[in-house]
Amino acid sequence: YDPGEGFRYKDPLLVLYFEEESMSLRHLAAWLLDSSEKTLPPNVAKTILGKKSYEFFAPYLVYTRATYTDLLCLQAVPGISSSLLSDFIRVEKIIGKKLLYDVTAKIGWSRLNLGLKIHSLTGVIIDGSPPFMVSEMEGSLLEKCRGAKRSSEKYLIVACGGQVSEEHGREDENDPITRFRVYNLNHATLLSDFLDVGPLSVKKVRDIIGRIDQIVKDYVALFKPFSDECTILPGLYKEMRNKIFTELDENTDKPQLSADLTRIVQSFEDPRSLGEVRTLHGLKRYLHQQGLSLGFRLVEGGRSPNRTVDILIATKDGIEFVLNKIRYADFEPASQNQSSTLQIPFSVGLLIDGFARQMLHGQEQFPNVNIFCYGNEVHYYFGFRNHPAFLRIDYSPPLRGGMIDLKYFGVSNYELNQHPNISLDAIRTFFKRMEFDILIEVTHIHARYDKERALNLSDLCRKAHHIFRLAPFFMDLDWTIGSL
Repeated sequence: YDPGEGFRYKDPLLVLYFEEESMSLRHLAAWLLDSSEKTLPPNVAKTILGKKSYEFFAPYLVYTRATYTDLLCLQAVPGISSSLLSDFIRVEKIIGKKLLYDVTAKIGWSRLNLGLKIHSLTGVIIDGSPPFMVSEMEGSLLEKCRGAKRSSEKYLIVACGGQVSEEHGREDENDPITRFRVYNLNHATLLSDFLDVGPLSVKKVRDIIGRIDQIVKDYVALFKPFSDECTILPGLYKEMRNKIFTELDENTDKPQLSADLTRIVQSFEDPRSLGEVRTLHGLKRYLHQQGLSLGFRLVEGGRSPNRTVDILIATKDGIEFVLNKIRYADFEPASQNQSSTLQIPFSVGLLIDGFARQMLHGQEQFPNVNIFCYGNEVHYYFGFRNHPAFLRIDYSPPLRGGMIDLKYFGVSNYELNQHPNISLDAIRTFFKRMEFDILIEVTHIHARYDKERALNLSDLCRKAHHIFRLAPFFMDLDWTIGSL
């Protein structure tokens, strides 16, 4: 290294590491360099991070024995290192260098490279109650209650990490995930057309048919490998479509459309199979429900979450507990083109807050969670060992399709003979108290909260928050309460 001329590469791996545009090749070079060198040269770190960031991060890099691969993680998003620097400075002022060293080493650079947040919390006990974990300002207020006293101080630290693919931010209309997002957006727009109280006109009917044309086309393209109904859907829809256009031709000169045409287009129905569909509204509802259920297959065969979230509880004496079971992917292009400071999506933040509340009160058993964000439509997959639960939430106003829908088996097949309350009364009571519609068939649970009960979007989000606080106990409530 020459201060006047910069690096003079003798190792071709360094050429790839510093100058190659492909991140895949840079990571390969980093892996090979890590396997051949025990220490990271300071000049390499300074070149990657810049002088200002390097001066701050240098002791952290030494303490954690950072590698070439770790440094590439700090380049995951252009400009993110300056944002991470601000986060580290803020956290260091609150918890000090020693504890932050341990936090960084415990989590790892690849899992905190996109941001670090901290909340200082104090516990307040009132008349022997479990501690209320609140902010310092709230603690000062609660201390004025009779029988109140402080119990402990804790730090809640949330770290976000991940890698950005080279295709990040590019939208391919033939990509299944992109097509699925557009498919759901068309359903949301079509729902507003059906809910419009204005009179049905020829133009409105043609607009509705145009949207359903695209929905049927996308449904077949997306789910043909997973559903035999895709072979009969085009013929069934063509027959219904031809009948509607025949009626339109007969009603062209009339002041209003016929009652039969209005029924075929707008009448609500909730078909359980494609053979029960009689109206466009029913077809739309059926394809939407089936599409959401089959969406999991796209994820299984497509992309995986590229973001990680770690939640850490610490005190001044050290780290108490780390939860590293949350991963997510955000497929909404608008959010991918934001500034370099990465923001955790609201739909992921609600789950983080729900889990963190349970962690602060001593809960240590949590499911693995994979989250897929398609704009307002968000899918959560909870893994309780080998037992899954599927939650989908549409963060739209209730009259625009907003809803919460949860499905899972409340008892594993391997535990049916040992379960103390196979009727699952406890989980049924919890969901009813939260105002969910719940149906339990044998041990299959289907809980739903939608426009029939939701007052507005705020109400829907509150119910989602309740679900996330309850989620760690989906499989345990009836074991615990049923055995009392």
